[in-house]
Amino acid sequence: MKLRMRFGAMLENFNTKKGRKVLLMPLFFMIRRLIIAATVIFMVDHNLFKSFMMIHHTLVALCLIWSIQAYNSLRDNLIDFFNELCVLLLSYHLILFNDWTGSDEVRYNIGWSMAGITVLNIVVNMLIVIGVALVGLYGEFKKYI
Repeated sequence: MKLRMRFGAMLENFNTKKGRKVLLMPLFFMIRRLIIAATVIFMVDHNLFKSFMMIHHTLVALCLIWSIQAYNSLRDNLIDFFNELCVLLLSYHLILFNDWTGSDEVRYNIGWSMAGITVLNIVVNMLIVIGVALVGLYGEFKKYI
């Protein structure tokens, strides 16, 4: 309880009853972002390396999300897993944007595939947001009837 009082905003929706590994998820998130930023900034000429780093970080994140299941609800855990899975699919596409992919038409089609995955991710997340909002509104409306 004392932990929630001090770090409540940082640990919102996390299932703190699962122990320390759940408390390390925000730390892992920040360290992951720092490593990705450093890779993008300092490895400008190494596109293939950057692609493999993104894939590696996303695979580690997927394994952690699946094994720890840090959130209170199954829905939140599945949303987090789905979002990371979309990032993994987009990271695999980055490999094909290297110099050895010769055809501009292939890159163009890969771009459409990436756009499709991104739109799918946005649509699924928006449907979840709208669904949660409608369920909340229905619950509030039901109180007054």
